[in-house]
Amino acid sequence: MIEQGTTDVGYVALPLVFCLEYGGLCGFVDDMYIEPQARGCGLARDAIAELNRHAESHGLRSLRVETASDNAPAVASYWGAGFLETPSHGGRARGADARGLASGTMDSLVWQQQTTLPSRGTSRLQAFYSRSSP
Repeated sequence: MIEQGTTDVGYVALPLVFCLEYGGLCGFVDDMYIEPQARGCGLARDAIAELNRHAESHGLRSLRVETASDNAPAVASYWGAGFLETPSHGGRARGADARGLASGTMDSLVWQQQTTLPSRGTSRLQAFYSRSSP
């Protein structure tokens, strides 16, 4: 939950998945929402910082988030927190519209941030891809 004082004004959903690419658990910020009246006062920045602390303390290898390309406040928040835009399966992902319908008309950006945990070496998947690359 995201709180402003003692009032809940938003939330973050962070499912975890095991990523072969990173050799461990990764978090995907599935949803982040802040009530309109509570926006613009740093709550998103604070929530992202808390996500980073949670990721580090729980041994997550990376955090990923996807946001609409025209959502300037979200893009600025993730960029400011050190997330980098990364291709998703070859480039910008096509996703569902705001109602969850498969419209294919909304561009989305995928952002990723690797944690500062030390590398566990080359995973089998990374070794396979480097062998199969020309």
